[in-house]
Amino acid sequence: MEYKLIALDTTCTEAEWIKSLLMDVPLVEKPLPALSIHCDCKATRDLVKQSHTNRKMNRRIHVRYKSVKSPLSKNIVSLEYVKSENNIADQLTKGLFRSRVLEMSRGIGLSP
Repeated sequence: MEYKLIALDTTCTEAEWIKSLLMDVPLVEKPLPALSIHCDCKATRDLVKQSHTNRKMNRRIHVRYKSVKSPLSKNIVSLEYVKSENNIADQLTKGLFRSRVLEMSRGIGLSP
């Protein structure tokens, strides 16, 4: 869960940057909707949706938690759960069968 929270923190930072970039583009319709981030870890999603943290939480995790909580509360990003078997990013991080890689590649818009 800690690694997913670290990845989520990095993603939220990038999403904030992308949203601020889009705000400067005059052709983009304003206000911008929240950027949707898909997460396949229920524990991470539940932790971020909590209103308070546990006192026993590690300090570096607490810092990441606060960093992710800020863009969520400002409606810059929205966090949505996706099942692991439907996570199209798994082909980039896991060793999968060829058929599964081809199926997921189509899901992100790549053709074989």
